[in-house]
Amino acid sequence: MESKQNIAGWSIALTFVGTVVGSGFASGQEVLRFFGIYEEQGVYGIFISSVLFFVYGSFVMVIGHRKQWDTYNELFSHLFSRRISFIFDMIFTLFLIGVSAIMVAGSGAVLKNTFQIQPALGSCLTIFLTWLVIIFGLKGITRANQLIVPGLILFILSVSCLTIHFPSSFPTSMPIDPPSPSSWLTSTFFYASYNIGLSLGVLLPVGKKALHPSTCIQGAAGGAMILGILLLGIFFSLQSMSAGSLHAEIPLLATIQQYRLLNLFFSVILWGEIFSTLVSTVFAVRNRITKLISPRFLILFWVVIFLGGQIRFAKLIFVLYPFFGLVCFILLIAITWRIFKKGF
Repeated sequence: MESKQNIAGWSIALTFVGTVVGSGFASGQEVLRFFGIYEEQGVYGIFISSVLFFVYGSFVMVIGHRKQWDTYNELFSHLFSRRISFIFDMIFTLFLIGVSAIMVAGSGAVLKNTFQIQPALGSCLTIFLTWLVIIFGLKGITRANQLIVPGLILFILSVSCLTIHFPSSFPTSMPIDPPSPSSWLTSTFFYASYNIGLSLGVLLPVGKKALHPSTCIQGAAGGAMILGILLLGIFFSLQSMSAGSLHAEIPLLATIQQYRLLNLFFSVILWGEIFSTLVSTVFAVRNRITKLISPRFLILFWVVIFLGGQIRFAKLIFVLYPFFGLVCFILLIAITWRIFKKGF
């Protein structure tokens, strides 16, 4: 058995948050599309999502601890037949590569808007820094999130307070046509499902390395609580935005465009959250593909995510996420059935 690490519950919580909070979340794109358009029902959806984050986040890490799994393929092999497991394995691997491309694209866009760096150069810089973190494995990921996530929490809470105390600065207008009343629940389950799926490649090895299962549960509880608070903060900020801002590629940035200092701070935080998700997805893919191919071929992976990152990341989010949400929803059903049927 590999040596355990004394990973604190709060460190696990920040790592959980850092994996989920990427370009779509921190920019406001995800919260707008999955919750913002449903208004009051969106709040209910955020609460349900937080509960699902806790329940399935705890389960995944505890199973990783007990079974000593560190790749999502091991979970699939336990749940499904060999053929179905292979299909899920390929879908997850390809999607994580796609998400990595999304993060690379987002990093290039943020660096261009903030520091006037060419997107391709900004993407290369982000990829290089990701490689430096990945060298240190799981410890590098947890350390990176310890530095990045607290800043995000501070920023989102600050913006939320700003919109509450100075509502006149943010004209209210929701330009998107109201969806059907019942679709908010479907949107909620899709959102929670794909984020839990996105986190599998990190939560399993975190659970494997944790000293005690109780630490995993504490980390999941803390992560779910933080995510719920951040979702609500962004949700109420978006509810106070103008029509033009909601159509922006980075809606939350448009909310504070008039505040120069907050604008710069947000750009730095947004890049950090993109970076934290990128290192998590790259870590998960690396763990998987190094069991299939020689590490020397990993350079091809970096080339693929760089080229994929040259596509506008808002478009990538809308194309990839709904399909992956459906796949992950099926996965959660399979996990739930297995728990009640066989106790896993």
